[in-house]
Amino acid sequence: MRPNTLEACRKAPRLWHTSELFAPALRMAALGIANEIINSERINMSGFIGTAHAASSAGGQESIWPTIVMVAVFLVFMFFVIIRPQMKRQKEQRQLLESLDKGAEIVTSGGMAGKIRELGENFLTVEISRDVHIQVQKSSVTRVLPKGTLGTL
Repeated sequence: MRPNTLEACRKAPRLWHTSELFAPALRMAALGIANEIINSERINMSGFIGTAHAASSAGGQESIWPTIVMVAVFLVFMFFVIIRPQMKRQKEQRQLLESLDKGAEIVTSGGMAGKIRELGENFLTVEISRDVHIQVQKSSVTRVLPKGTLGTL
């Protein structure tokens, strides 16, 4: 059996460090809040205990199949939403880099546009203006422009 909360709160050590004027009001407010919490827990707990007894008295264990199906659906969803589009972008980037040749007009990830003058395994020499050549990594190429695009700029 539970002890009376009002008595328990009165016996508890004093925790307030306010003036004596406000201490009785604070104590009464705290006692009122404590009683409300305990009364609401008693109502909620009684409903919960009845539900728990009803669930345990059913006697059967729940099947694991709904959980397995839910995880499988989640994995399929993640594959089609995240993994498959990323694989598609990687494939397009790989095809773009394989199609590079001398004279192609490109744009790098830094925004530099120019014509490819030399093609190496990992680096390109790009002419960005007359007699101005820079070396960039092959992986920094983001787009191949149609022939003659840079002449119109």
